[in-house]
Amino acid sequence: MSAELEQAIAFMQRVFERDVDAVAAFDVDLRVVYLNSAMELLSGVTHREARGMPLFQVFPGADEGPESSLIRGTLEGRYSTSRGTFFGVAIEQRRPDFESHFAPLSGVGGIIGGVGVARSHNQPVIRGQRLQADERFRTMANSAPVLLWMSGADAMCDFFNQTWLDFTGRSMRQEVGYGWAEGVHPEDFQVCIDTYMEAFKRRRRFDMVYRLRHKSGEYRWILDTGSPRFESDEFMGYIGSCVDITDRKNAEDRLNDTIERLRITNAQMEQFLYAASHDLREPLRMIASYSALLADRYGPSLDDRAKRYTEYMVEGATRMRDLINGLLDFAMVKQRGGESFEMVDCNRILGRVIDNLAALVAESGAEFDVQPLPRVLGHHVLLTQLFQNLLHNSIKFRGDRHPRVGVRAERDRDWRFTVTDNGIGFDVTQAQELFVMFKRYHSRKERAGNGIGLAMCKEIVQIHGGRIWLKSEPGLGTTVTFTLPAIGATDE
Repeated sequence: MSAELEQAIAFMQRVFERDVDAVAAFDVDLRVVYLNSAMELLSGVTHREARGMPLFQVFPGADEGPESSLIRGTLEGRYSTSRGTFFGVAIEQRRPDFESHFAPLSGVGGIIGGVGVARSHNQPVIRGQRLQADERFRTMANSAPVLLWMSGADAMCDFFNQTWLDFTGRSMRQEVGYGWAEGVHPEDFQVCIDTYMEAFKRRRRFDMVYRLRHKSGEYRWILDTGSPRFESDEFMGYIGSCVDITDRKNAEDRLNDTIERLRITNAQMEQFLYAASHDLREPLRMIASYSALLADRYGPSLDDRAKRYTEYMVEGATRMRDLINGLLDFAMVKQRGGESFEMVDCNRILGRVIDNLAALVAESGAEFDVQPLPRVLGHHVLLTQLFQNLLHNSIKFRGDRHPRVGVRAERDRDWRFTVTDNGIGFDVTQAQELFVMFKRYHSRKERAGNGIGLAMCKEIVQIHGGRIWLKSEPGLGTTVTFTLPAIGATDE
């Protein structure tokens, strides 16, 4: 195909593609080179299918009627224009009443082909269908709550719906072509154009976010989604929709700011914890060291009671040191998730806890009924603190009786642990308040404590992905139940 004919086809595509008249073009060998969409509708053949086919094969019967001489006369230069009856056969397999016009396509060296235009002689069938379709599209587009746009095969925008125009406060004439780009924020302009043109070259869908000037003068964040559109396999341009995401974008920015502030706060808290733990460890180290020195140097001269006091001092300082270390580990785990988790034997933890509470156990005469406990995925120090707080409370709130404490675990979907006692109990309606930091059921005069224990227990259980709750009655003891995730077929 000659370059001149290619140029003629390109021109017809720009001019006639959306025309209501049916247009067909052919070369001097009577082979089809172009059909517009209206002619596709009449002939039942797409441009892609028809291109290169014999003209009279696409339009059977035309070579036997008067159209044949008109077409040949046009190509031979005997007619500058000619008129006859449309030679095509419609999809309904009947000859419609159309008037046809033929004209030659001329090049530098002479005639290079011809063009035929079919127009309804009685009823404007195609024009009516096309106008109705266009009107339906515009009605739907202008009723859409989102901003809509369309571009042609030349990448120039040729339609914006009323929602777009209301948003920008501009007219259709101002927006078509590349006029719409005048409203794009200068910082987003180049990326916006590059994204559009790159997708256009590849005929691919695209999504991009940019700021578009609102009629109020404010720039709003827009999510623009464009998709290539085709008619009869022929690329026609793009259609796109835009959604105002300013509120979402602002919320994301606020969330990111909050996350960044939280990160800074956590870093500062981590530094504070290290500094505070050092300041707390130092006096404890002095107490433990001088207590040990006292026991070594003056032990032989001390009576049994003084020796026990010295041992209590050393043990108390050691437990306090372990508690401080545990609190520091607790803070680290809370900040870093489960990176310090490992498989932990709850039997060993409980044994260690009972040893830690040896002085309180001896003083109270506490008895324990401990069933075999499972291995769970957790943080050793935190779980030690959990059990120690719960057992300490069971002994502490014992009333006048020797405390009896039961510990057991049953597996359902998770491991469900229960710690029961025969203590003084409490009104269960206040159970949830006891998990709040510094909340106390008894006054400081009645029972010593700082109101942190159960709040810390709840935090530890939640860190491990479990739940914790209480059941109790005044004078009938308390049952604390908490769950921990079960790992594997058996964890025992």
